[in-house]
Amino acid sequence: MRLSRFILLTLCVIFQAYVFGAASQLPEKVATHFNLSGTANGWMTKRQHLLFTSSFGIGLPLVLVGIFAFVSLLPARLVNIPNREYWLAPERKAETCAWLQEQGVWLACVMVCWMGGLNYFTTKANTLQPPHMDIAQMGWLLFVPVIYVIFFVVQTFRRFKKR
Repeated sequence: MRLSRFILLTLCVIFQAYVFGAASQLPEKVATHFNLSGTANGWMTKRQHLLFTSSFGIGLPLVLVGIFAFVSLLPARLVNIPNREYWLAPERKAETCAWLQEQGVWLACVMVCWMGGLNYFTTKANTLQPPHMDIAQMGWLLFVPVIYVIFFVVQTFRRFKKR
């Protein structure tokens, strides 16, 4: 098992333990959406919140891994990477697809951590009465996936330069 897959599996287990471990801090009616001033404007039952968070926190990363794995089945003309003809030539396609799949697993790791952060801030907001999200504190979390995607794009361009 590659290190990235082991880390993803470990993060998923930790994420699930965290979500259900923090559930005792949640009220029966959980504020799950907040406006830009931090005021709650969307609600779920505790059960709905736990089911949604648990499913989405594992489901989204698995979908990402699946999408990146699916690339190896696509015709080269449908894969958008720099110098695609060179990198998807039969003698390099397996290596190229393996690299892309590995990047998909790392992106999935980032998304599990991101969902854990969202759950942390949602739980913290619900400990207050009335529930209130500290948007200034939580705001940095919104940039984590964006920063990683920028990193991924730069790495992709560097990786797939013509040799």
